[in-house]
Amino acid sequence: MAKSPFLGGSDYGRSTAVAANRLINLFPMTSQGGVSAFYGWPGLTAELSPGSIASGIYTAANGRCFSVIGGVFYELISTLGVLSLTNRGAITSATVSRMTDNGLQLIIVNGTNGYIFTFATNALVLISDADFPNGTKTVSFLDGYFICYSPSTQKFYISGLYDGTTWDALDFASAEGDPDFNVGTIVTHRELIVFGETSGEVFYNSGDPDFPLTRNQSGTFDVGCAATYSIAKIRGIVCWLGKDESGHGIVYRLNGYTAEPISTHEINYHIQQMSNISDAIGFTFQLEGNYFYVITFPTGDQSWAYNFTTNMWNQVANFANGVFKRWEAQEYAFFAGKHLVCDYEEGVIYSLSMETYVDGAETRKWVRSWQDPVGGVNRRYSRMMLHGEMGVGLISGQGSDPQVMLRWSDDRGKTWSAEHWQSIGAMGEYGIQVKWNRLGMNRNSETCGRIWELSGTDPVKIVLTGADVE
Repeated sequence: MAKSPFLGGSDYGRSTAVAANRLINLFPMTSQGGVSAFYGWPGLTAELSPGSIASGIYTAANGRCFSVIGGVFYELISTLGVLSLTNRGAITSATVSRMTDNGLQLIIVNGTNGYIFTFATNALVLISDADFPNGTKTVSFLDGYFICYSPSTQKFYISGLYDGTTWDALDFASAEGDPDFNVGTIVTHRELIVFGETSGEVFYNSGDPDFPLTRNQSGTFDVGCAATYSIAKIRGIVCWLGKDESGHGIVYRLNGYTAEPISTHEINYHIQQMSNISDAIGFTFQLEGNYFYVITFPTGDQSWAYNFTTNMWNQVANFANGVFKRWEAQEYAFFAGKHLVCDYEEGVIYSLSMETYVDGAETRKWVRSWQDPVGGVNRRYSRMMLHGEMGVGLISGQGSDPQVMLRWSDDRGKTWSAEHWQSIGAMGEYGIQVKWNRLGMNRNSETCGRIWELSGTDPVKIVLTGADVE
């Protein structure tokens, strides 16, 4: 039997004649020799069910965690690992809220208003200073100052030193390297990144007594931001959905002061087919040494994850009524040892876990498809053997005899065979062989290899290490 090119990332796009590798709700894991396995994407366990949609969640530097849910600002309390909510005040409801803190205060912005929560008194107040740039969608913190941009201008403003309730109309600077308007900010490595529509600039704290933030003359790049809420960072690496003078729809990371594309041509194809990408939302998290950037497109109804550990993409999706749709998680915070995410439609706060194999109450489907490199007329396939961790069945119910479904296409994905099911082992059947025999003949007159597809819906641990074909 020959080892098939089973492992790898997702790279299907405009044409399956070029790339046919789909990876949904699985992600590649590495060992010293490279990609060694696919693991099931972490599942979701309900932690809180407030009933209203959470528009943001944030863990402050002092370890306290907060969430904007509907029109209420809540603090999350962990008691012996069980989470509860404490009402900290009313707030304007919004689709997305962004937060940061200065150690004494927490600031919330939502594209309409700004609010300050004081840790010592647990008091929440609307920022009433007339000089506050209402309408800002992002807020950053650097060296004692909150920083907000002014929409439809090139200006950004700083708050009073360690005081987010005071703002001065003269305490601003402008990102003027290009004539575009600002759309968002983020701080990394003690530098402020100001994103315009088609460009970006970097500022640092020079200590100037008139205005402390000074443009870094070397810190400019010719890629702006197509979606404010796509801006996120992990380990100091800033990621965003880009836009420049020649187009939009590429995902970038900032490497030094260079905008470096990380999305593939195939990922770019999916993004640029969407009617609207300006509503994209991104967040980052780390799980078992894998550093992920997840970007969701509400209008396009898709979610994609980039793993900085493998430099590979996979699709993340809910499966409902036979159709894949966007992943339900859209905001993230790490609190009380839990990876918390907010559901965009059901008013639930979940925790992510590799030991959970469903998305709340919903069944999850995983898919891997790939193209056999050997084509030719009348190519006969006698057997496939799947390798991985077997005997993962549950005690009872769905998953007690977990199944994997195999199907194939001999015409570049235009039509497919029926599904052929095989068990990957009831609990304890560790030595089971998972194989399919008499897989037919590819009578295609073109020299194209067969496209294979494996999938499953049982709520069990999935670890796949390879597939052999003869």
